[in-house]
Amino acid sequence: MKGCAGERMKKNPEISIVIPSLFDKKRAKYLPETIQSVRDQTFKDYEIIIVNLQKNPELKKELNKITKKIKYYKINEPNSPKARNLGAREAKGKYLAFLDDDDLWEKYYLETKMKKFAENPETDIVISDWQEINEKGRILTQSAFKNKKIYKNNILKTQMLNNIFNPDSIMLKKELMKRVKFRMENAVITDFGLRCLAEGYKTEIINRPLSKYRIRADSYYRDPKNEEETRVNEIRIWQDFTKKYPHLYPTITKKRLSQTYKLAAAYYFYLEKNNKQKAKEYAIKSLKTKINLGATIILLKIVTRQDK
Repeated sequence: MKGCAGERMKKNPEISIVIPSLFDKKRAKYLPETIQSVRDQTFKDYEIIIVNLQKNPELKKELNKITKKIKYYKINEPNSPKARNLGAREAKGKYLAFLDDDDLWEKYYLETKMKKFAENPETDIVISDWQEINEKGRILTQSAFKNKKIYKNNILKTQMLNNIFNPDSIMLKKELMKRVKFRMENAVITDFGLRCLAEGYKTEIINRPLSKYRIRADSYYRDPKNEEETRVNEIRIWQDFTKKYPHLYPTITKKRLSQTYKLAAAYYFYLEKNNKQKAKEYAIKSLKTKINLGATIILLKIVTRQDK
């Protein structure tokens, strides 16, 4: 017989916070500040889950210096989508929040998001604006939403035109991830946001910055070595979206797919100078999807050079 009279069941936290961490020399100095921004939250009913992306033993030692109240897991590869999925699977909270190991939250981040969920229990996801900061924490961009057209009554259209999902600015009901998982490095959040919205999950927007996203020159996403992977993943996002949701804004989808083909063509033409064949292939795909001036120029340059 399980349990006994007088035994108190341990209450699960309301929120599980998942932090994937490489903890390499470039990022280790930011992690204590990141965790402190969580501990400073005005809403306190949460657990912290750290997922070590490369089995660095120093990470566990560093965490023990900060606090022992952290759940710790390891995976065998530097794969942030897999780390987020693992953290979500192990989470005990009703809600999930995600934070990169070099970024920060305002102290009222969790409280503000929870108020949104309380106002409308049918809400599945709450996203918010964010600021961009540099390596030293200086603000580079006051508002990521400032120059984006936000359709409050049509968040899917907004996401399709200009990404408004950011790793550190989304909170969602855990049950949602039974159907939608993270995938694809480089474009992980853009892709996740599109699929959640296309599946009809009710999403609310908080149109003010509640987090700080760090822009680093040595970031994985800004490393030229990873540019090809970025281009391939973006193409896959829009190809998959076109196949699975052909009824959802086909004009916008064609435009975005054409743009991603054009960016791939530009990458192979301007950066990978010995791969004109791939540049030509993607430029043609771009033009077949939708007329695109950039792809036309690249194709003309390739043909002109071949004729010389």
